[in-house]
Amino acid sequence: MVICPYCEQGRIIKARLKADISGCSDSQIIRYCDECDTVWREDEPVSDRTGSSFYLMAEKLSVSEKTLWDQMEILG
Repeated sequence: MVICPYCEQGRIIKARLKADISGCSDSQIIRYCDECDTVWREDEPVSDRTGSSFYLMAEKLSVSEKTLWDQMEILG
């Protein structure tokens, strides 16, 4: 189990954003903290020097945070 480097409490969870929400032709894999909602793209290391907020990710995808949560499939 990987612990979040920001809040040092939450677990890092792997999830898939469905293709229709990610703006990609395929689903996009992300990792997020189940406590503070920091998000990392699959291709970036989980560290306190990387990552973004869940809010900023939703904003970048032009969707609400609720829609983003609804369109995620937890992978483990």
